[in-house]
Amino acid sequence: MGKVLKVREVGDPALQKICDKIEIKKIDNEILDIIEDLKATLEYGTGLGIAAPQIGINKRIIVIGAKKENIQYNDSEEIPITVMINPIWKKLSEETDIQYEGCMSVPSIRGKVERYKKIELTYYNENGEKIEREVTGFFARLVQHECDHLDGIVFLEKVKEHNGFATANNINKFNLRQKSRYYFDIGSSTIKLYKYQEELEQIKEKSILFKKNYTDRGISDENIKELIDFIKQVKKENNLDSKNTKIFATGIWRKIPEKQLKEIQNEFEKLNLVFHVISHEQENDYFEKAMYGDYNKKRIMMVNMGGKTTELVIFADNKVEEKVNLDIGVGDIIEAFPNINETDSNLRQEEIINYVINRLKNVNIDFNCQIAIHTGGELRFQKLVKYNLQENKFFKDGMHKLYVTYEDFDKKNKELLYHTKLEELHKLLPENPKWMDGAKAGILLGQAIFKKANIKYIIPSDLNLIHGVIKEEMK
Repeated sequence: MGKVLKVREVGDPALQKICDKIEIKKIDNEILDIIEDLKATLEYGTGLGIAAPQIGINKRIIVIGAKKENIQYNDSEEIPITVMINPIWKKLSEETDIQYEGCMSVPSIRGKVERYKKIELTYYNENGEKIEREVTGFFARLVQHECDHLDGIVFLEKVKEHNGFATANNINKFNLRQKSRYYFDIGSSTIKLYKYQEELEQIKEKSILFKKNYTDRGISDENIKELIDFIKQVKKENNLDSKNTKIFATGIWRKIPEKQLKEIQNEFEKLNLVFHVISHEQENDYFEKAMYGDYNKKRIMMVNMGGKTTELVIFADNKVEEKVNLDIGVGDIIEAFPNINETDSNLRQEEIINYVINRLKNVNIDFNCQIAIHTGGELRFQKLVKYNLQENKFFKDGMHKLYVTYEDFDKKNKELLYHTKLEELHKLLPENPKWMDGAKAGILLGQAIFKKANIKYIIPSDLNLIHGVIKEEMK
C-alpha cells in the first residue's frame, strides 16, 4: 500500500531537473515502492496523471489514470491506472490541438497548451515489459504533459497564447473550454455531418441523389424538401446554429441557377444556418490540406473521386509535386453502365476498366508511384466488405493503418461485381444504404486509375475536405 505524499508545487527545484533513466533489469522494491506512492498520491489528489519529480523523486516514472467523471476534456474516455517507466513518445502526424491544462503542481491555474493529437508511445511497465502503442486525443495530451515533468518542464512554459491563462473556477464559470464545432459536407449525392472536438467524427449521413430529376430550374423540389427536413432533424438533435456550424456544398450545387441558390440560402437562414457553396478550386485546396502528412518520403498518389471529376495529388518528399484533374467521376460510370449493380447483367470487369482507360488515353497519370491513398469513405467500405487488408508497412501517420495489394483489390472487386447483390451491400450500411448504390462504380473507377498509373498498393482512407477545413482553422 503506497503512501500519499506532498505534491511539489511550481518553483520547487525538484520540478526543474531532468530525471534519471531507470535500468529496467534492476527494477527492485525501491522502484516498486515509488510506483505505489505515485498511485496513492494520484488517487488521493485531483489530478489525472503524476510524475515522479512531483513527489520529489528524480526518476523517469509517470502514472496516468482518469475516471470518466473526473475528465473535463470533451468526450474523452476513462483511462485505467497505467504505470510508465522510461516513457518516450514521437508524433505520428502534424495535427495538434489546443486545450486548457491543469496540474497538481500548479494549483487553481489553467493554461492553453498545444499538443500533438496522435503519438507513438514506448515505455516499460512495473514488470519490466516493453510496451509500444499508438495513443490519441486526451490520452496523448496527458502523456506529453507528464513526460514534460521528466525533463523539468511545467505546462506554464508552453502557454503561448495571449490571455492563455485562467483560473479553474473561471473556466467553468465562463465556459471557456473548447466547444463542439459542426461541419456539413453536402455533395451531389450524399450529406455528411461531422462533429469536431479533439477528433473529427462523422455523426450523421444521408444519401439524396440531387442529380435525379434535375432540370433547367435546378434540383427537384422533392429533393430540396428532403434536404431541408434532414437539416431540421439534425439541427434539433445537435443544437446547431451559425455560430457552431459551417456548411460546404460542392458538386452539383455549383451548377444550380442563381434563383434557386438564393431560395435555398433563405431556407437555411430561417434555420439560423449559412448555406455556402465552395468552388472546385477551394474543394481541391481543402482536400490537399487534408492529405498533407508524414509519408516517410514515399511517393504517394492521392485519389479523390467525385460524381463528375476525380482529382489526383502527387506527394514526393512529403510535398505536393503534381496535381491533375480528371474529367471522369463515379456518376459517369453509373451512366455508362446502368446495370453495374445487377449480378446477372453479364457486364465484365474488363469492360468497365477499359472504358475508363480509354477516356483517359490522352492523359499521363503514371508518376512513378507504387502507393495510392484512395479517399471517399473507402476505408469504411473495404472494412465492411472484408478486403484482404494488411498493416501499413510503408509509413506511420496515425491515420492510414491498412493497405491492400492491387492483386487482392482486383480479386475482391471481381467478387463484388459478379456475386454480391446490391441488397447485401445495403444491409452492411443500414444507417445510409443508398450510399452503396455507387460503391461498385467507385471501386472500379479507382481500379482503372490504379492500373493505368501502375499502382501496386492501395491504402483506403476516409479523409475528406472537412479534414482540410480543420487543418486550415488550426493554423
